[in-house]
Amino acid sequence: MLFRPSRHIFRSRLLRLAILIFLIWTFLEAFYIHRNLTATNNSQPRRGNTEKVFIAGLPWNNEIILRTHLINQIRDVVHALGAGNVFISIYENGSYDGTKDALRDLHRELEELGVRTRFVLDETSHQDIVKARPTSPQEGWIKIQQTGFEKFDVHKGDYALRRIHYLAQLRNKALEPLFELSEKGEKFDRVLFLNDVVFTADDVLNLLQTRDGEYAAACSLDFESPPAFYDTFALRDSEGYPALMQTWPFFRSSASRNAAMTNQPIPIRSCWNGIVAMTAAAFYSPTYPLRFRGVPDTLAAHHMEGSECCLIHADNSFAPSLGTWINPNVRVGYCHADLHKPEKAKFRLEWDVFKGLCQMNYDAVHPSGGRSWVGMGRVAWGLWENRVRRWVTSGEVVSSKVAKGVKAWVEEAEGRREPGEMCLVDEMHVIEPHGWLHV
Repeated sequence: MLFRPSRHIFRSRLLRLAILIFLIWTFLEAFYIHRNLTATNNSQPRRGNTEKVFIAGLPWNNEIILRTHLINQIRDVVHALGAGNVFISIYENGSYDGTKDALRDLHRELEELGVRTRFVLDETSHQDIVKARPTSPQEGWIKIQQTGFEKFDVHKGDYALRRIHYLAQLRNKALEPLFELSEKGEKFDRVLFLNDVVFTADDVLNLLQTRDGEYAAACSLDFESPPAFYDTFALRDSEGYPALMQTWPFFRSSASRNAAMTNQPIPIRSCWNGIVAMTAAAFYSPTYPLRFRGVPDTLAAHHMEGSECCLIHADNSFAPSLGTWINPNVRVGYCHADLHKPEKAKFRLEWDVFKGLCQMNYDAVHPSGGRSWVGMGRVAWGLWENRVRRWVTSGEVVSSKVAKGVKAWVEEAEGRREPGEMCLVDEMHVIEPHGWLHV
């Protein structure tokens, strides 16, 4: 009598075979992608810059990273780009640490290098702004409709300054020399925005050379808690979706995801993520000169907000032809957020300790020995996590709640339109005496 395996044994063998095929498939796919990531890791930029670069920044409570990194980093960038090719515009206000003194030190160094600058150190604090709130509607101010924020000096019925409107104004102030010089006949090729991140001069050169300069905007990838990237608020993939996940390969759209897998410039619709380079021509456009903005107050009243750093890309008339991109070979690191808290001030003389803490996140995404910044295990896990997330979620460029709010806003008055709808989230941010809060 011939032995016939039971149905249970047959199923068990089939399951083992399926698991084996799954493991082999995953290994081969991850190995191939990891090899490509390793081969394209840490590309070296070309030297000999010939472009004119306008550099802008809005430091706020950044004494630690200024003294441990940014002053030296900016000096290195000046040497790499050429002192005569750059103009540096800094707008700071309301810092309650030693940021102003650190910026004065930076300004002296830049003067010695022969760099043209404009540093505005405004004494106006968030506390001053809150105390000066209007009693009737004004642009950028919104009426608070709920209680529970009294400890932040934000009360129901008060007008509070919208954070995004405020930041857009500050960014435009930092850009003022760009337009003043243009009126005198001097124009720049690129506008470079620097956040409070750890980077190198090679990172800046790499970013400026993204796609051989063919871009409306190019961004780095930023990390505060590697391997998770930081700025989800402004990032939108090539189809306008928010990031699917904060770890590699990040994106829902196939175009963005596939580029991340090959470590090539990643097509997206919006980004910020630490360092941003933009074609200056967009700001000089005679038909629609690019400026930072927030969404209208009437739309914000529907409990909606959109980052000014996302809206700038939605408004960029050069984006359809030149594209907006992330350069995955430019990876920068933030200091840990709690280093900026007031209670940490008594420890701020320990610069060597803080320098190491700030450097740590940068080093985590720049491994030594030519290794890929995404490990083999992370590649395998990320591939399947991304697939499963795409399988079990439908994906919406904007949530149904946001879409409903926009529809109601459009119907309230004729001619309303928000070209940056992809940037919108169901949030409201307002200024409070020591920062900002969600209401």
